[in-house]
Amino acid sequence: MQQEQLENYKVAYKTFRFAAKENGLAQGTNFELDKNTVFVTGFQLGSDAKSKLNFRGSIGLRIGGDTLLENATPCQLFVSSTGVAVEKRFFPLGEVKPGNYKVEVIYQDEANAAAEFGAGYTVYITFAYLLPKNNL
Repeated sequence: MQQEQLENYKVAYKTFRFAAKENGLAQGTNFELDKNTVFVTGFQLGSDAKSKLNFRGSIGLRIGGDTLLENATPCQLFVSSTGVAVEKRFFPLGEVKPGNYKVEVIYQDEANAAAEFGAGYTVYITFAYLLPKNNL
Protein backbone atom coordinates (compact mmCIF):
# COMPACT_ATOMS: atom_id res chain seq x y z
CA MET A 1 0.00 0.00 0.00
CA GLN A 2 1.31 3.43 -0.94
CA GLN A 3 2.09 5.99 1.78
CA GLU A 4 -0.65 8.36 0.57
CA GLN A 5 -3.18 5.51 0.83
CA LEU A 6 -2.10 4.75 4.41
CA GLU A 7 -3.27 8.21 5.46
CA ASN A 8 -6.85 6.92 5.07
CA TYR A 9 -6.33 4.21 7.71
CA LYS A 10 -5.66 3.89 11.41
CA VAL A 11 -3.72 1.07 13.02
CA ALA A 12 -5.73 -0.76 15.67
CA TYR A 13 -4.81 -3.62 18.00
CA LYS A 14 -6.91 -6.45 19.39
CA THR A 15 -5.77 -9.02 21.94
CA PHE A 16 -7.35 -12.44 22.31
CA ARG A 17 -6.64 -14.77 25.23
CA PHE A 18 -7.02 -18.48 25.77
CA ALA A 19 -5.89 -20.95 28.42
CA ALA A 20 -3.48 -23.80 27.80
CA LYS A 21 -5.84 -26.21 29.48
CA GLU A 22 -3.97 -29.45 29.75
CA ASN A 23 -0.46 -30.81 29.58
CA GLY A 24 0.27 -31.94 26.01
CA LEU A 25 -3.10 -30.82 24.60
CA ALA A 26 -3.62 -29.49 21.08
CA GLN A 27 -6.54 -27.10 20.96
CA GLY A 28 -8.26 -24.96 18.38
CA THR A 29 -9.56 -21.54 19.35
CA ASN A 30 -11.60 -19.22 17.14
CA PHE A 31 -11.87 -15.44 17.29
CA GLU A 32 -13.46 -12.75 15.15
CA LEU A 33 -11.83 -9.58 13.89
CA ASP A 34 -13.51 -6.18 13.72
CA LYS A 35 -15.87 -6.14 10.71
CA ASN A 36 -14.25 -2.91 9.47
CA THR A 37 -10.79 -4.51 9.22
CA VAL A 38 -9.17 -3.77 5.87
CA PHE A 39 -5.88 -5.65 6.37
CA VAL A 40 -4.23 -7.58 9.19
CA THR A 41 -0.64 -6.37 9.25
CA GLY A 42 0.99 -8.34 12.08
CA PHE A 43 0.69 -10.27 15.31
CA GLN A 44 2.51 -10.84 18.57
CA LEU A 45 2.40 -13.70 21.08
CA GLY A 46 2.67 -13.41 24.84
CA SER A 47 1.82 -15.33 27.97
CA ASP A 48 1.48 -14.99 31.71
CA ALA A 49 4.19 -17.68 31.81
CA LYS A 50 6.60 -16.73 29.03
CA SER A 51 8.98 -19.66 29.61
CA LYS A 52 6.11 -22.11 29.13
CA LEU A 53 5.10 -20.42 25.87
CA ASN A 54 8.72 -20.40 24.66
CA PHE A 55 9.62 -23.97 25.61
CA ARG A 56 6.30 -25.80 25.35
CA GLY A 57 4.20 -24.01 22.74
CA SER A 58 3.68 -24.27 19.01
CA ILE A 59 1.03 -22.59 16.90
CA GLY A 60 -0.87 -22.70 13.64
CA LEU A 61 -2.70 -19.61 12.36
CA ARG A 62 -5.47 -19.08 9.83
CA ILE A 63 -7.14 -15.78 8.99
CA GLY A 64 -10.23 -15.72 6.79
CA GLY A 65 -9.63 -19.38 5.93
CA ASP A 66 -6.08 -18.77 4.65
CA THR A 67 -3.25 -20.58 6.41
CA LEU A 68 -0.56 -18.13 7.52
CA LEU A 69 1.35 -20.49 9.81
CA GLU A 70 1.34 -24.25 9.53
CA ASN A 71 0.49 -26.14 12.71
CA ALA A 72 3.45 -26.87 14.99
CA THR A 73 5.33 -23.62 14.25
CA PRO A 74 7.37 -22.90 17.43
CA CYS A 75 5.94 -20.00 19.44
CA GLN A 76 9.36 -18.74 20.48
CA LEU A 77 9.77 -17.35 16.95
CA PHE A 78 7.02 -14.79 17.65
CA VAL A 79 7.69 -13.65 21.23
CA SER A 80 9.55 -10.38 21.87
CA SER A 81 11.13 -9.11 25.03
CA THR A 82 10.13 -5.87 26.69
CA GLY A 83 13.45 -4.43 25.51
CA VAL A 84 12.04 -4.23 21.98
CA ALA A 85 10.08 -1.10 21.02
CA VAL A 86 6.32 -1.77 21.09
CA GLU A 87 5.78 -1.09 17.39
CA LYS A 88 8.58 -3.56 16.50
CA ARG A 89 7.28 -6.47 18.60
CA PHE A 90 4.83 -7.55 15.94
CA PHE A 91 5.64 -10.26 13.42
CA PRO A 92 4.82 -8.62 10.07
CA LEU A 93 2.23 -10.29 7.87
CA GLY A 94 2.18 -7.71 5.09
CA GLU A 95 -1.40 -6.95 4.04
CA VAL A 96 -3.56 -9.98 4.84
CA LYS A 97 -7.17 -9.53 3.78
CA PRO A 98 -9.46 -10.64 6.62
CA GLY A 99 -11.81 -12.68 4.39
CA ASN A 100 -14.68 -13.78 6.65
CA TYR A 101 -13.02 -12.00 9.66
CA LYS A 102 -12.50 -15.34 11.41
CA VAL A 103 -9.20 -16.15 13.09
CA GLU A 104 -8.35 -19.73 13.97
CA VAL A 105 -5.45 -20.47 16.30
CA ILE A 106 -4.28 -24.06 16.72
CA TYR A 107 -2.17 -24.17 19.87
CA GLN A 108 -0.14 -27.22 20.89
CA ASP A 109 1.35 -27.63 24.35
CA GLU A 110 4.21 -30.15 24.42
CA ALA A 111 6.08 -31.49 27.45
CA ASN A 112 9.45 -29.90 28.06
CA ALA A 113 11.63 -30.40 31.15
CA ALA A 114 12.80 -26.76 30.90
CA ALA A 115 9.26 -25.56 31.73
CA GLU A 116 6.87 -27.79 33.67
CA PHE A 117 3.16 -27.40 32.92
CA GLY A 118 2.17 -26.89 36.56
CA ALA A 119 -1.15 -25.08 36.94
CA GLY A 120 -1.33 -24.18 33.25
CA TYR A 121 -0.96 -20.79 31.64
CA THR A 122 -2.69 -18.22 29.47
CA VAL A 123 -1.62 -17.39 25.92
CA TYR A 124 -2.20 -13.95 24.40
CA ILE A 125 -2.22 -13.20 20.69
CA THR A 126 -2.42 -9.55 19.65
CA PHE A 127 -3.18 -8.54 16.08
CA ALA A 128 -2.31 -5.24 14.42
CA TYR A 129 -4.76 -4.29 11.68
CA LEU A 130 -5.91 -1.34 9.60
CA LEU A 131 -9.29 0.33 9.93
CA PRO A 132 -10.64 3.10 7.69
CA LYS A 133 -10.34 6.46 9.49
CA ASN A 134 -13.85 7.47 8.40
CA ASN A 135 -15.41 4.48 10.26
CA LEU A 136 -13.94 5.30 13.67
